[in-house]
Amino acid sequence: MSATIIEGSVRTFDYDDAIRWRHYFGLANHDELPHDLYGVMYGIEGHMQLRDRTIYMPVGLYVAIDYFDRVLYIGQVCRSSGTGIVERVSAHHAIPSSCSGIWLLPLRDDLPKAIVSRFEGMMIRAYQPPANQQLCERGTNNSVIQTCGERS
Repeated sequence: MSATIIEGSVRTFDYDDAIRWRHYFGLANHDELPHDLYGVMYGIEGHMQLRDRTIYMPVGLYVAIDYFDRVLYIGQVCRSSGTGIVERVSAHHAIPSSCSGIWLLPLRDDLPKAIVSRFEGMMIRAYQPPANQQLCERGTNNSVIQTCGERS
C-alpha cells in the first residue's frame, strides 16, 4: 500500500486512500459504517474534539489531517463503548493543533486488538506521520512504540 507523496516527504490522505485501505482491510471492515472524514473543533482550553459527538465507532483506525490533507497522526481505538472514537479523540494529546479533520476507518467490533495494531503499524509505516514519529523517538507511549517498531 503506498501513500500519495507531495513535496518530498509530506504524505496526504484523501477519499481515494480511504477506499484503498477499506479494500485492503477486507473482511476486517465494519460492514455498516462508512470510511469518512469528520470535522473537529477546539474548546477554550485548546482541547480538540469531533464535531459530531454521536459517532459510533468502538474499533477502528483514525487519520488526523491538516487543511492540505497532510497526515499528521494515525491512531487506533479499541473500546467497548460505541462512542469510543469520540472519547479517544477528546482525551488525545498527541494529535497536533493544526488538525482540521479526522478520517475514520471503522473495523469490526470483534476484531482482536493485535490485528488493529498491525493495521495501524502498516499505515504508520506507509504515511510516516510526524506526530507518530515524534512519539516513537521520545518513547513516551508504549502502544505507539510497539506499533512503530512492529514488523509485518
